[in-house]
Amino acid sequence: MTSIRAVVYPLVVLVAAGASLRNVSVSRWTVELSAEGERDRDVRLMGTLEFPSVKSIRARRSSAAFTLGAGDLGPLPKPLVADHCVSLAGRAAVRRTRDSLEIDFSQSADCGLVAVGIVSSDTVRGMWFQPRFSGHAAKGPFAMWRHQ
Repeated sequence: MTSIRAVVYPLVVLVAAGASLRNVSVSRWTVELSAEGERDRDVRLMGTLEFPSVKSIRARRSSAAFTLGAGDLGPLPKPLVADHCVSLAGRAAVRRTRDSLEIDFSQSADCGLVAVGIVSSDTVRGMWFQPRFSGHAAKGPFAMWRHQ
C-alpha cells in the first residue's frame, strides 16, 4: 500500500507543476493608442493585450485577450470616436507577416479598431485607425511593449 502512495504522490505533484508552468508562458503586453496631431499629443488610451503563450506573437495567425482603458461598457474614451463595433474588452485577431503585426480589435469590415505596426524585439510601433468604407473615422500613433 505504501508503494502505491509513493507512485501516486509524485504524479500529483507533477500534474500540479505542469499546470503552473502553463500560466508562466502567458505573454502580456501594454498597448498605447495616442491622438493624432500636435495639440492632442497628451491624449492617450492605455490597455493590455494578453497572448496565451510567448510563441503566439510569432505565429502567422493568433488571438489575444484585450482590455482598453477600464474595459467598462461606458462611452469610448478619447482618442477613439463613437463606434458601435468597438468594445473595450474582448478577443483580438492577430496576424503577423515577417516583422509586421496587425491587430484587429473588432473584426468588422466597415467599422471597428485596427492597429498595425513593426515588431522590434519586445516593442511594436505603428498606427491605429477606426476604418470606414471610405477612409477612417480616427487614427493615431500606436505603441505596444511586453511587460512579462
